[in-house]
Amino acid sequence: MTHNVWRFRVNDNLSSHLPLASAAFRDWPSTRLWLQSLLLTDLVDGDWSLALPRQTRQAFAEQVVLSLIQVSHLPSPPNLPKRLEPFTASDGSCIPANPKPHQRRSVTFSLISPRRSAVFSLPGRASGILQAEVYGLIASALEARSYRYPDTPMYTDHQNSERLINDASTGTALPHTWNSRSARSLYRWLKDILDTESPLTRPKITYTRAHTLSSSFESKANAAADALASGSHSRILGLPTCPDATFTMDEFTFATNADGFIESNIATFVMHFLALHEADMSQIHSFHHSFHHSTIPSPLQITRTFVRLQLTQPPSNSMFDRHNSLSHLRTSDAWETSYLGVEQEVMK
Repeated sequence: MTHNVWRFRVNDNLSSHLPLASAAFRDWPSTRLWLQSLLLTDLVDGDWSLALPRQTRQAFAEQVVLSLIQVSHLPSPPNLPKRLEPFTASDGSCIPANPKPHQRRSVTFSLISPRRSAVFSLPGRASGILQAEVYGLIASALEARSYRYPDTPMYTDHQNSERLINDASTGTALPHTWNSRSARSLYRWLKDILDTESPLTRPKITYTRAHTLSSSFESKANAAADALASGSHSRILGLPTCPDATFTMDEFTFATNADGFIESNIATFVMHFLALHEADMSQIHSFHHSFHHSTIPSPLQITRTFVRLQLTQPPSNSMFDRHNSLSHLRTSDAWETSYLGVEQEVMK
């Protein structure tokens, strides 16, 4: 899908509503040609895909994920016991394991099925182990759905996801349960995939304890998925990435170029970068003070101070740009909202 496919379509009956003696009626043929020449990128400032309906974006994203799985050249792990029933297993990995908001990280998730194996990366500093685990379940659900087999197990060692989806499916989860989840757009997407399946072919999320010495099939499948995800960080740049779930995000979602879409607690996020900014300013003041009111520092002291500043200073494309203003607040429809104001919606 490219933006060249999405053009402005003119209603054929529009000319009949124009006054016959008006300039609009006289100029309608040329106006119509001009309107038909417009591309989606001409009508939207920013990510043009956000102007598409949510259902269209979701269908496209699911097709992208399935296509990436199908073109994967990785076979199913040969050490897994053969079985007749279909299955999927997924796992996520993040290095470092618990990164701070400003730290860059390597995030991967894997999928294993009888047909093939696949591994993906998640870009942006807003991604972490939770997003990897849930996106792995989304890939598992799409792959398991293609089997059309009753109760296809989706093995995962992420027990919180199993409980959350099962509670939501049985109606025991409260409506506000999703509101504070860091990966709520992915959870909503996963639930939608499972809910759209009939009870006969609906895949089943199956919790499996990780890092055990069990010889059961599910333990071996989970271990294989874990090994694939954690062993792929060395080739992170060569791994395919998956689309953002903009179609299930809140209407307004903070985003930066370095982080991507931010679904974590935005107050905590902002305070973290404010603290870094204040620490940066404090160290710069202390550094200049040492020149004017103390002995001249040695080259080694200058180098150490510079390194500390580089380690604590937020990147230029982080929450703070060169004007010290907040980054854009984006929505999953065709809005573009800045810290200072809101522009009118372009398309629904």
